[in-house]
Amino acid sequence: MLSSTRRSLLLSAACALTFFAAPSATDQAAAADAPARVTCSDGTTSKSGQGACSHHGGVSTTLPAPPAGSTGKCKDGTFTQSQQRSGACSQHGGVAEWFGSK
Repeated sequence: MLSSTRRSLLLSAACALTFFAAPSATDQAAAADAPARVTCSDGTTSKSGQGACSHHGGVSTTLPAPPAGSTGKCKDGTFTQSQQRSGACSQHGGVAEWFGSK
């Protein structure tokens, strides 16, 4: 039989594990519904939409470099490493920009 101290410790550990478990489906849905964010010219962030960054120099137009080995950017913002443009972004809305050879 467990002593009361051990039982309390085990119960506390079980409660802590339950509390700090992976996010619930509700938490994940809320994160998916969160508004998109943009980076302003002064380095701050804002919710995207009309008037975003209006008091912070506008929305930043500096874009990060594409990942190494990328040959194109898809219309949904993902990158491709396909060797051929044809079909490269077929599941991502098509090719927005091609960096690879023609």
